[in-house]
Amino acid sequence: MGFYITINQSIQMVSGVSIVLCTYNGRFAMQRLFAHFVALRIPEGLEWEIILTDNASTDGTVEWVEELVKAQGWRFNLKCICEEKPGLNHAREAGARAASHDWILFCDDDNLLRPDYLERWFEVVNSYPGLGAIGGQGVLGDDLVRPDWFEKYSHSYALGPQATSSGMLPLGSALYGAGLFVFKKPVLQWMDAGLQLMMSDRKGNSLASGGDLEWCYLLQLQGFRMYYDERLVFVHQIRQDRLIWSYYIKLKQGIASGVALLEPYRFLLLKGNNAIAFLLHQTYKTLMAQVVWYNQKIKLKFMPVGRLSDESSLGLQILAAKASSYRRFYTASISGFFNLKKMLNAKV
Repeated sequence: MGFYITINQSIQMVSGVSIVLCTYNGRFAMQRLFAHFVALRIPEGLEWEIILTDNASTDGTVEWVEELVKAQGWRFNLKCICEEKPGLNHAREAGARAASHDWILFCDDDNLLRPDYLERWFEVVNSYPGLGAIGGQGVLGDDLVRPDWFEKYSHSYALGPQATSSGMLPLGSALYGAGLFVFKKPVLQWMDAGLQLMMSDRKGNSLASGGDLEWCYLLQLQGFRMYYDERLVFVHQIRQDRLIWSYYIKLKQGIASGVALLEPYRFLLLKGNNAIAFLLHQTYKTLMAQVVWYNQKIKLKFMPVGRLSDESSLGLQILAAKASSYRRFYTASISGFFNLKKMLNAKV
C-alpha cells in the first residue's frame, strides 16, 4: 500500500507546540485551567502558545478568558477563535489550523496538566523519529467522590494507563484525545485534499465519540507511530455529576455509536485494501452485530424479575448502540473505505 503523503521522519528537533484548548460553555473551568498553564515548566528553546477554540458556547467563555489573562498579567501567546460548527472534532480541526506549530496538544477544559507535561513530551518527541501522536494518562481529581463501580470502568473517562509500559504501540492502536500530542501536518493535508472526517465527536449534550481514534488511524495510515509515556500525567477534573451510572451508560452508548465508521481505518491498517474483502467484512460485522444484540435481548427478557444487574443492562445497551451503528452507517462506512483507499493511492 502506498502512503498518501511522504514526510521526512528522520529526527529533527521540534521547537514549538500549540496547546489546542477546545471548550463548550467551559467558562467556570478556565481560571483553574489557566493557573495550571502558567505553572508549566517550559523547556529551553521551546516556543509555545494556547489556541482557545470556543465551540459554539453561549456563556461568554472567550471574553471571560481574555479579561482573566489581562487581569492576571499573564504573558503567553494566546489566540482565541470560534468554531460555530458543533462537535469536538470540528473544534480540534479549527484549533489545529489556527496553530502556529506542527505539534499540537489537545487539552480539554477539564484537563489539568502537571508542571512537567511539556518537558516529558519534549524529551520523547526529540528522541524518536516517525512519531505521529504521544499520549499519557489521566488521573481523577482527589476532590471527586468515586462511586463503587468507578474503578472497573474508569478508562472510558480517559483515565489510567494506556499500555502496560511506556513505548511504541502496535499498529492499529489508538490513544485517547485528552492530553494527546499530535503531529498535525499529515492529517490536515488529508483534509486539504478533500477528506471529510467521519466523526463529529461530542457536541452539546451528545456523547458521540471516536474522533481521537480517527486522528490516530489517519496518522498510522501514513506510516507514523503511536507512543505512550506513563510519565505524562494530567488531572482529569471530571464534573461530579458525570460520575453517575446514568451518565456512564450514555457515555458508553456514545463510544459505541461510531464503531462502524471507524471500521475502514482498522481494516486498511490491519488487513489491507482489498475492496471485496472489506465489503464481505463489513456485511458480516453488520449481520453479527444484529444477531448478538438480539440474542442477548431475548436472553435477558427471560431473566427473573429483579435479577437483571446493572452490568447486564449496560452490556445490552452497548450492544444495541453497536448494532444501530452498523445498520445506520453501513453505506457510509463502505463509501469511507473507497474514499480512503483512493486517497492512499493518490500521488501528491
